[in-house]
Amino acid sequence: VEWTAYKFTEKKAVKGFIKNPLVIAPNVKNVDEVISNLSFVIDSRQVESGDPVRDSNLRDSFFKFMKTPYIKGFVDSADKNSLKVMLSMNGVSKLVPFKLKKAGKLYSAEGEIDVLEFLMQKSMDELNKACVDLHKGMDGVSKTWNTVGLTISAELEETCK
Repeated sequence: VEWTAYKFTEKKAVKGFIKNPLVIAPNVKNVDEVISNLSFVIDSRQVESGDPVRDSNLRDSFFKFMKTPYIKGFVDSADKNSLKVMLSMNGVSKLVPFKLKKAGKLYSAEGEIDVLEFLMQKSMDELNKACVDLHKGMDGVSKTWNTVGLTISAELEETCK
């Protein structure tokens, strides 16, 4: 599970991932059934961006204010080009559209959320306080965007027994 957040007025991407998501796929017959029956649990305390200061700010100033550190989701519907994922975070569940792509064995789903739709204004306020100088762009304005891109990817292979 990868994420892309944004800072600065010019919307500079900051990327990272969540370590060790728990992914559940029931015993199914083919790749399409794996995708359409997928569910997951993410521990937000496992956030990684490659920058220890940023990771600490995310854990201690953003995710700390959620009702629970866990983000849960399941595929509500799927077709060849898209998924709708029911995402639950901070006590709010919302259907999020994802574009589905396949390249060989690699399947990836890309979508975007607005964290304010998950009642995370306090989290945004706290992150903005912690990062006020770190999020000043060339215009001198401190900006943290409330949209976050999400990519869920996995290599899937059909095998015969």
